[in-house]
Amino acid sequence: MFPPKKGFSNFSILLLFLFATATRSEFRNHPRRSSSLASLQNVINQQANLIQALQSELSATENRLEEVENQLGSRVEALENSDVGNKNQFAVLSSKLSQSVAFTVRFSKDPIPNVGQHAVLKFDSVQFNLGGGYNTGNGIFTAPISGVYAFFLSLMGSWQWSELSLVKDGSVIDSVHVNDETFDQGSLFETIHLDAGQMVWVQHSYGSTAIKGGAWTDFSGFLLKAD
Repeated sequence: MFPPKKGFSNFSILLLFLFATATRSEFRNHPRRSSSLASLQNVINQQANLIQALQSELSATENRLEEVENQLGSRVEALENSDVGNKNQFAVLSSKLSQSVAFTVRFSKDPIPNVGQHAVLKFDSVQFNLGGGYNTGNGIFTAPISGVYAFFLSLMGSWQWSELSLVKDGSVIDSVHVNDETFDQGSLFETIHLDAGQMVWVQHSYGSTAIKGGAWTDFSGFLLKAD
C-alpha cells in the first residue's frame, strides 16, 4: 500500500498553475467573449450619441422657447401700447361728443324800434344755449371748441328797407336784407370753421334800424363737427 499523501508536490503545484494560466488565456481570447464586449461597446457608443443628440435638440428647443417668449413679450407690449392709444382716442372722442354746442336766440319784444346804427344786435331771449357759447350781455357767440359751425339768421323788416350782416371777428361773412314792403322777410345760412375763442355776431349794416322782434327775427348756430 502507498503511504497517504499529506500535500501537493512541487510538480503538482506547477501543473495546476500552468492549467489555470492556459484556461484564463483561453477565456480571455474566446471569440464569444470578444464579440460580446464589442457589442456592448457599440451599444454604449450609440447611447452616448443619442444622449448628445437629445442634448442638442433640448438646447435648440430652449432657444426656440426663449425666442417665442421674446416675441410674445413684444406683442404684449405692443397690445398694451395700442390699448393705451385706443383709450386716449376714446377719451378725446368722448370729450368731443360731450362738448355739443348749439344756440337759438331772439328778441323778447316786438317791434324793435332801434337796434342801433352799425351796432351788434343783442338778442335778449335765449331759447337754447347748449355749451354756453352765446352771451346775451354783448350779443356775441364765442366758439367753445374748434370745429365747423353752421349759422342761421332770419330777419323781418318793419315796413322799411334794412340790412343785417353775419360777422366773424370783424369780417362780414354774409348779409341779409329786407325791402320796404309789408312784413318782408329774408334769411341766410352759412357754415364756417372757427377756432376755439373766435367770435361771431349779427350786426346792423345799412338802412333802417327798426325791425320786427319776437320770433320774426332770430339767430341760431350749432357745431357740425369738432376738430
